[in-house]
Order: sequence, then structure tokens, then C-alpha cells
Amino acid sequence: MTAPVRHWWRLLGRTDEVSDVRPVGAGASGATVYRLRAGGRDLVLKTTRHTRELRFHRELAAGVPVRVPRLVAAADGCLLFECAGTPARPDGWPTARWCRLATEPGTLHRARVPALPWLKPASRPASVTAARRTWAGLGYPDWPDVAELDAALRALPYCLLHGDWHLGNVLTGPAGFVWIDWQEVGSGHGPEDLALLWQRAEADGWTPPRAAMRTAYAAARGIADDQVLRRATGAAELLLLLLDWPDHLRTAPAPVRTRLLRRLARLLADWD
Repeated sequence: MTAPVRHWWRLLGRTDEVSDVRPVGAGASGATVYRLRAGGRDLVLKTTRHTRELRFHRELAAGVPVRVPRLVAAADGCLLFECAGTPARPDGWPTARWCRLATEPGTLHRARVPALPWLKPASRPASVTAARRTWAGLGYPDWPDVAELDAALRALPYCLLHGDWHLGNVLTGPAGFVWIDWQEVGSGHGPEDLALLWQRAEADGWTPPRAAMRTAYAAARGIADDQVLRRATGAAELLLLLLDWPDHLRTAPAPVRTRLLRRLARLLADWD
């Protein structure tokens, strides 16, 4: 057992023997994740500075209509979960499999959740102007007004958002998909989760069937697959590209930049 894992293990009050410790990764948020074995079970140990994920598991997880890993123990800055599956890899996925995945956020966004003070909308970069300047340097100076994009999103009701929903945070378990890493959970309108899944998948070289997925999502959420939803999903993608991608695109490999710029051109053409 490594010294950091030993420290967290003691903090959790665990006494069972630990073996097969493997670092899984570290996130931009400062979280560190280990996979290990103890007490005859495969477990995941996560350390984080944030408390939102623990609050989610203690106050909301039992009531959400998607699968989440079972929380075994928690201490200050440390969460211990049962291992819930293997990372989802869409190699050879038919459209039906993508659509099955899209029903999950539809079901989540349809659910009623209590109004909790810590469930807040996602924060935005400090300067929209700086983001626009970066895009102008990439050859895209003309964007829809942010207020117009926000209005398109607001046409859908508020709902619970995962906040960081991409294939890296989706596992495949014996009973189906499992959603992990809830430290960005908050409130929004729904398409924000779809937009991130689509764009991260596209950046990684996959081609998610957006139209079919949107239809499946709408059916699961109980809303119409109409112009309102199409406009809202387009707005969510444009906002994500405008505000969250510029820093990544500066250093992204050329194929990633090409795929996302192609997507941006399509979104801008469709918006007009």
C-alpha cells in the first residue's frame, strides 16, 4: 500500500488488508482516484477537495433514476466506492446502443429532486470577451449572443444535471450503464449533459448519432422532440464550445481541432 493510500485508509477507519493498489488517474479538479482490493471486494478510493459529490451520495443518490456506485465509506476529503463496472467504450456501437445511453439523462432530467441550496448552476469562465477573442484568433469571430443562447436553454425547465457527463464517467456494469464522478452535479436545463457527451466523444474520434439520441432523450424525458429541444441542444453545444473549449484547443492535436471546428461550423450554420 502506498503512503497516500495508507493515510486515507486510516482516515476512513478501515482495518482490512489492502492489495492490488492501482492509480486510476488525477483530474483537473485535484481529485485522485485509486482502484484497490480489500475485504474480498474491488473498491475505488477517491480523494477530493470538494464536498458536493459526498452530498450527492448522501442526500440524492438513493432517489435518482440512474445507476450510481455504492458509497462504502467517507471521511474528510475521501470517498470509498464499490467498483461498479468497466469504462464504456463505444467501439462498434450501433445507433440503438447510443440511443439507449441517451435515455439515461432523459430519465434523470425528468425526475423531481428536492431544492437543495448546494445544487447550483455551473459556473462560467470569468471572461466571455476573452473566449471570443480566442475564437477570433482561430478564425471564428462571429458568434450568437450569449443571452440568446441562454434564452434557448431556458425554454426547457430546470432539472438535475450530472455536470460532467462524458464517456469517461460512464461505466458498463452487469445491469447496465453506471454514472460516476458526481462532483460537478448541479442544476440546469438538460441539454448541457448531452452537449458534453457529444463533444467529448467527437473529440475522441467517435461519431455519436445526435438526432437519434435527441429523439430517444426526448421520449425518456417526456418532452417533444421539436424545435424547442433542437434549439436548446444547439445552444448548449455552442455555449460549451465558446466558453469551455478555447484553452483546450490551443494545444489539442490537429485531428481533435479539425473535428471540433467542423462541428462548430455546422452549429453556426444551423443556428442562423
